[in-house]
Amino acid sequence: MMKRSQSRHRKDKVKCRRCDKYMRSRSLNRHLLTHNIKIECPTCKKYVREDRFHNHKVLCHDHLDESLCNRVSGVHEHMDRADCSSVNGFFNSYDLRFSSSDDYDSIFEKVCSTARPIVEAAIQRHPVKCQLTVSLSFYKECDGQRKESEKVFRSQCEPLLVGDNVDGFFRRARIILQHSVEVYERHGSGWNFDQHQCSKLELAKYSPLAGSGFVAISKKLSNMKSTLNIRSNDNRCFLYCLLAHLFPVKDNSGRHTSYLKYLDGEHVDKNGHT
Repeated sequence: MMKRSQSRHRKDKVKCRRCDKYMRSRSLNRHLLTHNIKIECPTCKKYVREDRFHNHKVLCHDHLDESLCNRVSGVHEHMDRADCSSVNGFFNSYDLRFSSSDDYDSIFEKVCSTARPIVEAAIQRHPVKCQLTVSLSFYKECDGQRKESEKVFRSQCEPLLVGDNVDGFFRRARIILQHSVEVYERHGSGWNFDQHQCSKLELAKYSPLAGSGFVAISKKLSNMKSTLNIRSNDNRCFLYCLLAHLFPVKDNSGRHTSYLKYLDGEHVDKNGHT
């Protein structure tokens, strides 16, 4: 019975040609990336997956912390702007409108020049995380017929603090976007650039790591159930960790409110000593 059930489920899946594992067809391309060779970065000497090496090299050359260049860490609230629309999570999207061009290098230059004043105005108020997205269409001739395809390219999501110079961000964005298009044309079975569809700037408020902050741990580490990450809105994080060790709780152990009852004269004195 078990073998028959496994056989039925495998019919709905595809087999990886590299490791013989079965998975859903929509997951195959992402899985194949895990088989890429790793390349040593000449700057930091770390080994990075081949498909991620170019972005890593660009960030590492400018001494940026790659662990902060994502859409998760330090992003906890919306920007509350009326001139943009919300996208995934806490990011807001700004439409970048400009006269199109037949050359995608010129398009990337216009994208950066259009987005610059928006980013400069934003970092005068508070730190942000920002990312550029550009949608381009491609075509190719196949058996006498014209086929078309549309692809979205994204720069690296980077944090910018109040007063930062944005020149570096836009320079890196252009390098990454241009490289992504070249890779797509080179490995996309003959696709050629056709025209620009749309471009967007995505911004979110960024809260750098500081007192009274909360940093989410990775999903892999969270699923291991070996780490307790207590969320609080004050500066007693270390005290809550001590109380969690001394007085374990079964329910809602990740909430600081579960340990407030121990903040009394009997368990913890007025100076925070247990």
